[in-house]
Amino acid sequence: MEPAIQSSAYSPQEVRLIHYVMRKQSRPEQKVWIYQYRNGAEKPWNSFYSFAELEFFQEDFEVMNRVRSWDARHKNDVWVVKFLRNGETNGLPLTDAEMKALTETQTRTDGVCVVGKIMLVNNVVKLNMSGRTRMIDAFETEERRMEALRRWFSIVL
Repeated sequence: MEPAIQSSAYSPQEVRLIHYVMRKQSRPEQKVWIYQYRNGAEKPWNSFYSFAELEFFQEDFEVMNRVRSWDARHKNDVWVVKFLRNGETNGLPLTDAEMKALTETQTRTDGVCVVGKIMLVNNVVKLNMSGRTRMIDAFETEERRMEALRRWFSIVL
């Protein structure tokens, strides 16, 4: 990974990955990777997710005690995010405005670029194109969640 490479995600949103020290860290030599986004060139950067470069093995997962977690706010939540590159939008229920923005993005860029994202949050699937998010699927059962993972993310469990 290379730090501070900025990318125009899907207009007007921009994303970047920085290698940085978070304010609450006590050891400045231990930098973490921080995924940031902003919804326009003039807007401030928002830190969305961070992770350390730490090798983790299957045995580490097997001995983790998730039940005794100090903060279990998201213990039962399911989150999946798939970034869409140009050419990966076939089969998506795009509106006319989203199709127009997609065509404009593909015209402006030579190579591969991120044009949107699909997010599964618990029992809802959302599509974000051109900086606007809308729900495209919802379900109530675990069986339907498995179908949604397969349909929208190509994940088979």
